[in-house]
Amino acid sequence: MWLLWTIVAYALNSVSVTIDKVLFYTKQIKQPAAYVVTICTLGLLVFVLAPWGLGVPSVKGALLSLLTGIFFVAGLWLLFIALKHGEASRVTSFIGAWSPIFVLLVTYWLIGDKLSWLEFGAFLLLVAGGFLIANGRGGLDKFGRWVAFGSALGFALFYTLSKEVFNEVGFISGLIWIRVTSFAVAMLLFIIPTTWPAIKESFQVQTTAKVAFFTGQASSALSSLLVNYAISLGRVALVNALQGLQYVFLLLIVALLSLNRPQLLKEELGGHVLVRKLLAIALIGGGLALIAYT
Repeated sequence: MWLLWTIVAYALNSVSVTIDKVLFYTKQIKQPAAYVVTICTLGLLVFVLAPWGLGVPSVKGALLSLLTGIFFVAGLWLLFIALKHGEASRVTSFIGAWSPIFVLLVTYWLIGDKLSWLEFGAFLLLVAGGFLIANGRGGLDKFGRWVAFGSALGFALFYTLSKEVFNEVGFISGLIWIRVTSFAVAMLLFIIPTTWPAIKESFQVQTTAKVAFFTGQASSALSSLLVNYAISLGRVALVNALQGLQYVFLLLIVALLSLNRPQLLKEELGGHVLVRKLLAIALIGGGLALIAYT
C-alpha cells in the first residue's frame, strides 16, 4: 500500500514544483525566504487532524520534532534558491538523486536499517535515473549544484528523522509537531531584512498568480502528507528513492507546457538531452518494477 501512496504523492509534488518554478521565473515570487515562511505558515493547517491523534510528545519526541523542523526549513529554503538557478527537472532530479544516498547512509548509521539485494538493485536504478536527468549541459550552474546538494542533505535528514518522530509519537501527532516546529524555525527567516517586504508584496500579485500559488501549495501539502504516511509504513530509503517518479511526471508536464506556453519554463527537451531523459525514465521504470516485484 505504501507504494501506491508514494506514486500519488510524487505526481502531486511534480505539479507543485512546476508551479513554484513558473512563479519564480515570471518573478511573481522573488524571495525564497518569504516563500518558505508562507509555506510553513500554511503547514499549520495540519491542526485539522488534531482530534484524531494529537498528543503531548516526550522530551525525546519534542527534540526529534525540532531537529526535523530545522532540516525541513533548510532543505526547502535551499530548494527554492536552486530553482532560481536551474531547470525544474534538473533541480528536483539532482536533489532526488543525492537525497536517497544520504538517507540510505543515515538510516544505516542511526537505526541499522538495511535493504535486501533486490531492494538495493531497485534503489540503484532509481538513483541512476535521477543522476542521468540532473547531469549534462544546461540546467544547474555551479552555484546551483552546491545549493541543491545542501538541499538534498537537508531533506535526507528530514525524511530520516520524520520516521523516528512517527515511531516515537505516532503518525498524526508527529506530523502536527513537525509542522509546528517547522513554522517556529521559519520565523527565524525574518532576520533577513527583505523577507517581510517580499511577503507583503506577494499579496499584491495578480489573481492568477495567487490561484497558482495556492494550487501548488495544496498539491504540495497533500503530497507531503502522503509521503510521510508512506514513510511511516515503509522503508525511508525506498520511499525517498522513488522521487524518480516525480521526474517522469515533471517531464510530462514540462513537455506539455513547452508546447503550449514555452515562455513559462526554460527546459531542454531536444537532441541528446531528450535521449538522456528518456533513458533515465527507463531506469526509473526498471527500479519501480523491481520494487513492485518485492
